[in-house]
Amino acid sequence: ALEGVLTYAAARASLPRAARTVVLLLTDGYPDEEDCPDNSLDAVARVAARGASSAPAISTYVFVTSTGLDFSSVARAGGTDKTILADLGSTGVLSEALQAVRAGELASLPCDYPLPDEGRAQPQLVNLMNNGVALTRADGVSECTTTRDAWYFDDAAEPTRVVACPSTCAALSRGKTEIRVGCPAHRARL
Repeated sequence: ALEGVLTYAAARASLPRAARTVVLLLTDGYPDEEDCPDNSLDAVARVAARGASSAPAISTYVFVTSTGLDFSSVARAGGTDKTILADLGSTGVLSEALQAVRAGELASLPCDYPLPDEGRAQPQLVNLMNNGVALTRADGVSECTTTRDAWYFDDAAEPTRVVACPSTCAALSRGKTEIRVGCPAHRARL
């Protein structure tokens, strides 16, 4: 099952402008080689490791429904360090576990992006877009506290990267983010 999900996830992750892709593995027991050859815990860990080492990397989060299940080798191989208890008999536990994964993923989002060559040649025509809406260009990180939904260049004189303000970064996880070059940037009014 994990092989199939990772194959699908890899195809999605390789699409242009794809969002970060992760896999959630929820299990109530150990793999069984009776029905499927090479279906051991080690084999599952090897599959998770392939996902974590692919380009782009696909992390595997492992949820277990009982404290007696040890899938830590699979979680470590999948790049997520430890298993997460998701006791389905307790109300809200799975939901809380999923929210913790989401919060961790949001915290690890990249908030800066390489500037395309055409943007380096014409930085005044660069826009950071979220869901088709141009965000405000600030003159530097110091304007991030006074400008809402904003971004700035890593170096105003010779920019190489577009950097989202810290308060803007979490919002970029909701939808499609892209850099467009061609129209004057929406500027902050102070």
